[in-house]
Amino acid sequence: MNTDLYRPNGSKLTDIDIELDTIVIQVKSGSGAKITRQLINTSTGTDKIVIAYLPDRTPTSHVVLGALREGYNVFTDLESLLAFIGAH
Repeated sequence: MNTDLYRPNGSKLTDIDIELDTIVIQVKSGSGAKITRQLINTSTGTDKIVIAYLPDRTPTSHVVLGALREGYNVFTDLESLLAFIGAH
């Protein structure tokens, strides 16, 4: 969907890849670089649950662990992502 999320002053904060009723999903392919910063930025602009889907990373990759340390839910496989969405 890629919609833009703006700060109160009107400047662009980040973009949203997928927005559901209660969840925002940030999707990063490849290395997943800068996903933690994107999750933090997204969280400051919405009251919804913000999660990441990194299909090209493993659960033990540096970027996944970094986002997890910041308190975000990160998924590397579609089954886990869909289970989380179904529970929320």
